[in-house]
Amino acid sequence: MSSDKKFEYESLQDAGSIGTFLTAITEGMNNGRVLLSTADEHIEFIPRGLLRFLVKARKKGAENKITLKIAWNSKEEIEIAKPLTVGR
Repeated sequence: MSSDKKFEYESLQDAGSIGTFLTAITEGMNNGRVLLSTADEHIEFIPRGLLRFLVKARKKGAENKITLKIAWNSKEEIEIAKPLTVGR
């Protein structure tokens, strides 16, 4: 039996704090366990197999947006994409 669970968190933070959060996500992915939590709720992921990775970026006037999405389904075969390069 599968159970649906949803977790959402939004806040205003400086770039360094978001970098720290992304580093924690990276460490969790590398260790095979990602736990997201607040005082009221939590969700745990055990990423395995091939994961779908999506990056979207947009500049519109003064508005800037980067969206990252990581998704997986252990029962689904996922097409392997070309490597992504990120410049600094």
